Amino acid sequence: MERNGGLSYFLADTPVKKALAVLLHLSYKCDVEATDVVQLSQVLEGFYLSKGEPKARGLSKKIPAVIGDFPENGKRWLNDIYKLRSDIVHGDFPIFRPRYGEEDSGFDTVERRYWEISGAIDRGVSIIIATVQDLIIKNSDYYAFKEEIVIETGNYS
Repeated sequence: MERNGGLSYFLADTPVKKALAVLLHLSYKCDVEATDVVQLSQVLEGFYLSKGEPKARGLSKKIPAVIGDFPENGKRWLNDIYKLRSDIVHGDFPIFRPRYGEEDSGFDTVERRYWEISGAIDRGVSIIIATVQDLIIKNSDYYAFKEEIVIETGNYS
């Protein structure tokens, strides 16, 4: 954090600063919002993807290469979060009405959607924290990925 300017920046314009800004933003809040999923995906893409690279496919290869394989019970989380992100961005996800000091009566009508958002946020935050920890250990600010395609030929006659 110190190497990246601490909290002295106003515009998060690097992957590390974006991660810090989003984590800080989430720590100030007392409730979840669908837009949090979009911000978390923006941070993941900044750490792991090049411009124009396929989102879910690229992340599903690169995140495990950096922080290890996903647990068996979490293999689909990336597809789930990107489906949810797509639904939010393209208007297919409902919007929660803001509540200001109101009771939670009626929560049962939004509960499923609330926990869907909350679970996606928890997973996204955990991946971002693991990524930042890895960068700290490696004394780095970013990753550069190199992909290799190997062609093998054989004789089947």
